[in-house]
Amino acid sequence: MKTESILTTHDQNNNRYRKPEKVEALIRAAYTAIAKKGYAQVSLRDIADEAGVNKSLLHYYFKDKDELVMAVYRHVVLEIHRLIARVAAMPISTGEKLRRGFQELLAYTEEKPEWFVVVMDLTVYGIQKDESKTEIFTLHEQLKEIISAGLREAKQNGEIREDFDESVVATLSVALGNGLALLYSIARETTDLGASYGYFGAMLRDFITDGETQQRRASVKG
Repeated sequence: MKTESILTTHDQNNNRYRKPEKVEALIRAAYTAIAKKGYAQVSLRDIADEAGVNKSLLHYYFKDKDELVMAVYRHVVLEIHRLIARVAAMPISTGEKLRRGFQELLAYTEEKPEWFVVVMDLTVYGIQKDESKTEIFTLHEQLKEIISAGLREAKQNGEIREDFDESVVATLSVALGNGLALLYSIARETTDLGASYGYFGAMLRDFITDGETQQRRASVKG
């Protein structure tokens, strides 16, 4: 699936709302309220207060707290999707895309260090419900596909080695990117996020662009 169709599908789902700009403001207010209190403790009153509106307005746009919470989850995750997709579309080498991608994720995390805690909080909530669990899984798979698609294209262009599974590399990239974002959110003073992303990006770049690197290193040690 192309990146454009992945993102457009979710954007079109929001067209059912009468005033997208108002919905966007409410989602952002809900995000802020959840970041402060956590899903379990936040109430619709808290969200309404954060947005500066009457609680009844929330019910006008969202049928219940569950629908609003999933809108917040979708909003945050699709921001990350767009960030990665934007880098994937750049006319630069795969190695440079990896470096730029981690740079962009670093900048986003430094600007919004709470984002992954919010995502994890809502994920734990969401996977307990069949409908939201399906969407969470789909969004996760779509992010992996954005990364995998770029790696497949690079393979076809002969830019990177062919003897690795791009799906596995995409899974590792997502897992480590998320893990570092979580670590930064809970131990910011002792976590050098920039160095960590840079180190992993360099290792990954070396792995997929130079299949003989490890063999040369092994022969030198031998």
